[in-house]
Amino acid sequence: MIASFFKPKWQHPKAEKRIKAVAKMRPVNEKRTAILSQLALGDNDERVRVAATEKLTNLGLLIKISKSDPSEITRDQALHNISKILLSTKDCDLEEKLNVLKSLSDSNFLSHIALNSNDKELREQAILQLTDSQSLLTIAEKSQRASIRALAAERINCPDALEQLNKFARNKDNGVYKITKEKLQSIKDQEKQQILMQDKLGKLLESIEQHSQIEYFPLFHAKLTALEAEWNELTEHADTEQQSRYTLSLTKCQKIISDQDAAEKEAARAAAEKEAALKAKDSALAEISAIKESSLNLLPESSETEILQSKLNSVVTDWQKLQEHASADERAAFDKVKAQLENLSNCFQIYLEHFEQIKSLMQQLHSEQEECEAQKPALQNARQIINKLSWPKGQAKPAELISLEEVVAEADEQIKQQNQHCQKQRSELQTLLEQLESSIQKGEIRNADKQIKRAEQLSKRMNGSLTHSLENRMKSLSAALQEIRDWQSYAVTPKKEALCEEMESLVASELPVQERASKIRKVQKEWKALDATDANHSQKLWRRFKQASDQAYAPCDQFFSEQKEIRSNNLRLRQELCETLADRCANPDPVISDWKAYEDEVKKFKQEWRSYSPVDRSPGKKLQVRFDQLLAQLEAPLKDYHECNARLKKELVERSKELLETDISHEITEAAKELQKKWKETGQAPRNQERRLWGQFRENCNQIFERFYAEKPKFDANSTQLLEALFSDMENIIESSPRITTLEQRANQAEKLLHEFSDNSDVLTPFSARLERVQSFLARQKSSLQKFQNESYTSLSRKSRLCDQLEHALLDGDATKIESVIDAWKNEDNNDTAYAEDISSRFSTLLLLTEEPDELENIIHDQEQRLRNLCIRLEIATSAPSPIEDQALRMEYQMSRLQQALDRQDQAFDLSEIKQLEYEWMCIPFARHFDELNDRFEEQIRQVL
Repeated sequence: MIASFFKPKWQHPKAEKRIKAVAKMRPVNEKRTAILSQLALGDNDERVRVAATEKLTNLGLLIKISKSDPSEITRDQALHNISKILLSTKDCDLEEKLNVLKSLSDSNFLSHIALNSNDKELREQAILQLTDSQSLLTIAEKSQRASIRALAAERINCPDALEQLNKFARNKDNGVYKITKEKLQSIKDQEKQQILMQDKLGKLLESIEQHSQIEYFPLFHAKLTALEAEWNELTEHADTEQQSRYTLSLTKCQKIISDQDAAEKEAARAAAEKEAALKAKDSALAEISAIKESSLNLLPESSETEILQSKLNSVVTDWQKLQEHASADERAAFDKVKAQLENLSNCFQIYLEHFEQIKSLMQQLHSEQEECEAQKPALQNARQIINKLSWPKGQAKPAELISLEEVVAEADEQIKQQNQHCQKQRSELQTLLEQLESSIQKGEIRNADKQIKRAEQLSKRMNGSLTHSLENRMKSLSAALQEIRDWQSYAVTPKKEALCEEMESLVASELPVQERASKIRKVQKEWKALDATDANHSQKLWRRFKQASDQAYAPCDQFFSEQKEIRSNNLRLRQELCETLADRCANPDPVISDWKAYEDEVKKFKQEWRSYSPVDRSPGKKLQVRFDQLLAQLEAPLKDYHECNARLKKELVERSKELLETDISHEITEAAKELQKKWKETGQAPRNQERRLWGQFRENCNQIFERFYAEKPKFDANSTQLLEALFSDMENIIESSPRITTLEQRANQAEKLLHEFSDNSDVLTPFSARLERVQSFLARQKSSLQKFQNESYTSLSRKSRLCDQLEHALLDGDATKIESVIDAWKNEDNNDTAYAEDISSRFSTLLLLTEEPDELENIIHDQEQRLRNLCIRLEIATSAPSPIEDQALRMEYQMSRLQQALDRQDQAFDLSEIKQLEYEWMCIPFARHFDELNDRFEEQIRQVL
């Protein structure tokens, strides 16, 4: 009771009392710890909370206070306690310290840990959490540990801070200085790139504005489209003013195009009116000729007779207005046809007047066939009517008139042959029923359906002369056939319903258009095969299937219409290019001084031709023949130039062979070097000869130098110079663009020389070490190629050759070769290389062309950019220059992979990367049909491998 009147001092209302109470406390047990926690978290006086926080050692509680306490002093005290615990070596383990550190973000605290902690992990984690450039700058300048300074420098992104640190670290800390220098250079490069981008945008805007101020010309729209495409690639870098300038210029250009369209329409309308009168005259002549042509098969009783007469009256009326525009020959022709038609109309009228009499005569003649005497009056009347009609020659006769003429001539013959004809029909029906029975037994329903219909038609023609036995047999076989039909219909209907469902599922599918069209054709083909065996032919199911087919094909129809328009436009552009090429061929250069420019011109024609793709196959093929002929005419001087170079290079090969057969001396090696110089100065030979000649020439020169080096066993001052030159050459090859075959030959020469001069070991020791480095480099490169020496990659090469054969067969239209290649592919095993899917995709693309050959131009066109990118990647990997026209693409590719290039800049050359590019090349369709790119790629591969 008394104790309840006395509160502990830590609960005293005065803050000073509570502070003193806290000063005497120690967190020696849970109760004391709880009191201190309560005061640190909940006391309303800042000084009490600071005093209580100072006593705490619980990391979780201290973290909470450092984040939530309203007083900065209290938070700092909590962080101070945490730092003491983290900097101690025994209060908690490293993992707990890291977890605590990750939960805090105060810059001063993290800087303190990074500068003072003995744990490497804590220091690095603190720096990784720091984002304040000034704190990182302080650490990079003051930390005693080089790794921490370097890490802090890596984390700084502020240019001012980097500049300050760079000046500080110069001549003091090489590592930090290098890091800041590289980061500052990177920032400068980015700023430079931004300037270049703005410059490009400015030039593009100037081009668009100039385009909007010129008059319309044939390629105005095409150039605008190209400028729009270029702008769309750069639009994200444009500011508001540039966007406004672009929009204004684009509107002006579109107005120019719309004005031009209106002018062309007006010109077309005027031309149409001018030709209307002549066309109307030609139309009248054509129409009366058509009436004459259509009347040849017209019969008097036909309902079209009145229509034809009406047309004739109409065209005669029109001719009266138009004949003044006709020549004398045209008027005479019209009057002649008119007279013929009027004569025909008169014949029709006479025929119709005697029609009932003709029918009556026919009945009399048919009913009196057995009484020849009774036929005479009727036959006489028939002859009179035939003579009166005088039917026009070549005009179709009515059946009654034909019958009347025939019956007069054949009355006796018909009676004579009647019995023979009936017997022949019965024999034919007997044979047909035997065939029907055989078809039913074999289950050949289609043949049976045809045979039963023919039998029924034949029995009707026999007009009651059918015997009872034949009639009963036909009924029996008809019943058997109907039973089989019922069973077959029962089996076919579910399959047709399934095809309807499959077609309906294609309506809502999101398949690519080509695949959708292929599937639709496949299902339609299956329906046709089923329907051929179905005797019932359900119209309800057919309408359902037809409706689903039309709906599923609608997107394909639109796509193929768009493709047709694209092909038509490309065909027009190719025609224009042919005309340009024809003009160029008609005006050849009298003297060609710059063969490189001339060859570039030929290549430009080829590239432009390929860019206008696809086109319709039939007209495109004819145009291709013309283009090839014109191109061959333009290439003729170039081919002569290449052949001339081939002759010169053959002479150089022969001269190198003569040098090889003479005694080796210093003069001979100098002569060989002179030949090499002439080889470089000589232009390109034909592609099929260049490699063979180069191989022979290089082999001869290599043997000359090997013999020269081999025959210098005496060591002197010149020997040291010789070795130094040889090793410098090898090291330059490794540094610039490693040529493995050349490097291996040089290494063998060096090894042989060192062996010959082995008595001078003291002088040769540095050279031996350098040779070991070269041989080590060669060993690493050969080792990197070992993974490609297995059956999987051998199979990949075989599949690539099969694809090459299939491409040639497709272009030649050789169906037999296509089938043999497909069979050979099936016999190849699946390989587990990284390119298995790519080579299969190449083969699948070629298989698609066997079914849809019109896609050939599209597919070939799509490969050019892929092949060009591979050439650029190979040239980057081998440090070789790219052609001028691909410099921009190369820069774009390098910028897109800038960080990757920075990460790999210190890595050594790896030959396996070159080999991987070669396998990628194998997986692209029609790669060998791009001569320029193929030569460019293979030349680089040949130099390296």
